[in-house]
Amino acid sequence: GEFTQKVLAAELHQGVAECHAVVGHRLTPSEIIV
Repeated sequence: GEFTQKVLAAELHQGVAECHAVVGHRLTPSEIIV
């Protein structure tokens, strides 16, 4: 239902944020594409 979609969306956003954080540590700021 709608609640499940909200939970999945939140988890997806969290995963993306973590991925960007990991990539951000490997690249210089000029190379980061958000």
